[in-house]
Parts: sequence; structure tokens; C-alpha cells
Amino acid sequence: MANRPNVKPGRPWFSSGPTAKRPGWSSQAIPHELLGRGIRAPEVVERFAHGLRLTRDLLQVPTDWTLVYVPGSDTGAVEAAMWSMLGERPVQVLAFENFGKVWATDAVEHLKLEPEVLEAPWGGWPDTSKVDPARDLVFPWNGTTSG
Repeated sequence: MANRPNVKPGRPWFSSGPTAKRPGWSSQAIPHELLGRGIRAPEVVERFAHGLRLTRDLLQVPTDWTLVYVPGSDTGAVEAAMWSMLGERPVQVLAFENFGKVWATDAVEHLKLEPEVLEAPWGGWPDTSKVDPARDLVFPWNGTTSG
């Protein structure tokens, strides 16, 4: 069993992912009336619908477009984008950190796209001179697992 550290982190406001909560953060700033409610409870369903209506209005999304919430943070959103946007044109994937490699695997094994994977070892950078603007590109700008 590991020993307890002698020094506490300089910023102990942990959050999901590599980001810290802002100084002074408190759960009291979050409405608590829906905490613990099931995702299908009428009040929760209405809260989600309200958020989608606000998003549609703010972004002026056409009424015949479907808006959805995607679980999984950025990863889930990228996965959804890959499944819904790739396939009409040839695809290239930059794979130089964890997420790029996972998405390259998804493109090959699950989407069956036969992408060109421009790969580099962890900490390296792929040869981006080979990126073809005529192809769709999956480019992980910043992989959180590698900082």
C-alpha cells in the first residue's frame, strides 16, 4: 500500500479530465432539485428538452435538424461525428497519442473506412506534409491523456 503524501496538491479542486475547478468553486452554485433523480423522470426530461430548445434558438439550428446530447464528453462527441460525417470521401487519421490511435482503430475496425493512418510514436508528430485537403481528416488537436 502506498504511503500518504506529505504535500497536498497546490490546486486541490479536482474535476473530470485534466482540468481543475475554479478557485472558490462550490456545489452550492449548482441547483440541487434534480440531483438523484432518474434520467427518465419527467422533470429531468423537461430540463434536457429546455436545454435543447435554448441551444436551437441560440445557434439558429433549423427546425428539421435533430439535436441530441452526447454522453462521454469530447470523446463521445468525436465518436458521434465520425459515425455521422465520415465515409463519403477518403479519410486520413493523425494518430500520435491515445485518442488518435483509438479513433484510427474505430475508423478501420468499426466504420470499415480503410483510412490512411499517419502515425507517430507517443511524443512524436506524424508527417503532416502528407495530409491531403481532398480527404476528410481526423485530427486530435490535444489529447488529454498526454497533456
